[in-house]
Amino acid sequence: MPRASRDDRPLPPALARRTGFQLAKAAQSSAGRLAEAFAPLGIGGKHYGVMAVIADEGPASQRQLGEKLRVDRTTMVKLVDHLEGAGLAERRLDPANRRAHSVGLTPAGRETLERAEQVVSCVEEERFGGLSAEERRVLHALLDRLNK
Repeated sequence: MPRASRDDRPLPPALARRTGFQLAKAAQSSAGRLAEAFAPLGIGGKHYGVMAVIADEGPASQRQLGEKLRVDRTTMVKLVDHLEGAGLAERRLDPANRRAHSVGLTPAGRETLERAEQVVSCVEEERFGGLSAEERRVLHALLDRLNK
């Protein structure tokens, strides 16, 4: 599992007093650990996001995926190109719109996503294991409010 890095050092007191810096540090540390843990799967955090949304909501156009994930068009094309090149996703003509392509997961993509879900669970346990179930619930609810 991911190991401690330089990002695990505490913030200087002048920044530690600021909630935004604490939140940014926690996000940066979590993202770094996920990136390290995803590397053997050949994906990154954004790839995981695309795959998770497709698995949860079904195939979608790149435009729809970009809107849901708040990712610009150019980045979304690169993400889907990577997933398609790795055999994890495929573009198909959208039967509802012949000018659009729908992106779906391949069987290998579903298998990789299952493994990635295990990675996410392990990293979350590592990062949030020191919190009680109630503290995790409250943290999640607060972040959900902030991210809407």
